[in-house]
Amino acid sequence: MWRGERNAGGNIAATSAANGNELMAGGFGWLDVEDIAEALHEQHPDKIDPLRIRFTELRRLVEALPDFEPDPEHPVNEKILEHIQAGWIALRQGTRRTEDDEE
Repeated sequence: MWRGERNAGGNIAATSAANGNELMAGGFGWLDVEDIAEALHEQHPDKIDPLRIRFTELRRLVEALPDFEPDPEHPVNEKILEHIQAGWIALRQGTRRTEDDEE
């Protein structure tokens, strides 16, 4: 869930309810690992096994997501990709709930 509000610069930004990171309206960046995992889970429900994906391929899939907007101040690294992969695996195995499950 996203909440729109004006940031310190006066621009409208969205804040992820999952982790509180501020984003430009309509997008998410590398630090929004939960949102990325959910988006990957929705776009690739059975096509790709997150247990077997290489980080180079995972990065390519994330960068191809429609709402992905990388923040140059927060470049991707292996730890971020590990968290994205872990979240995606948890969703695939049904051990992590999404906002849709809670409704």
